[in-house]
Amino acid sequence: MKGVPKGKELACADVDGITTEGDVRLLDGTLLQVDFIVCATGYCVSLPFLDYPDLISSDNNVHNLYKRVFYVHDTSLAFIGTPYDLIPPFQVFEYQSRWAAKVFAKKLSLPCREVMVAAAEEWHKEMAAQPTKRDSLRLRTPAYCNQLASLTQSRGYWTQVLTRRLWWTLMTMATRFVSWVKSGHSHTD
Repeated sequence: MKGVPKGKELACADVDGITTEGDVRLLDGTLLQVDFIVCATGYCVSLPFLDYPDLISSDNNVHNLYKRVFYVHDTSLAFIGTPYDLIPPFQVFEYQSRWAAKVFAKKLSLPCREVMVAAAEEWHKEMAAQPTKRDSLRLRTPAYCNQLASLTQSRGYWTQVLTRRLWWTLMTMATRFVSWVKSGHSHTD
């Protein structure tokens, strides 16, 4: 954290409250004197209405998803946006949603359960080998999106990013040109 001397930060999950003197009171009664508090709730997955004990692990990861979307034991369930550290997240959600929609509309089919289970198990082995033990795409986001794009026969990650960027650039230029012309300038200035 910027501005905090190295080794002086403290992460606490068991905060009971703040005293009138500004101390942090923990659930065990311990009082901590602090200079400032950063409240970050994190991303805690909880689906108590689903009776699937193998879906969410104690380390707060969603398990048994084929390509991070379809629950392998009940493919009528699809989860959009479960990976952490997405760059950019909404593009990943769009690719996942497009794929799920085509599967639910029966325009695409999923492989047999054994193939999906094997793929989910392989991913969990990779995830367990990561330092964070989280489902983190980070720099693998483009490759993951391209995988989903190939399933839906849609444009790949970089094509989509560059097309959107080009469209916004052209629209910005056109808007500025129209404003410039309306302000009394001519093409001969």
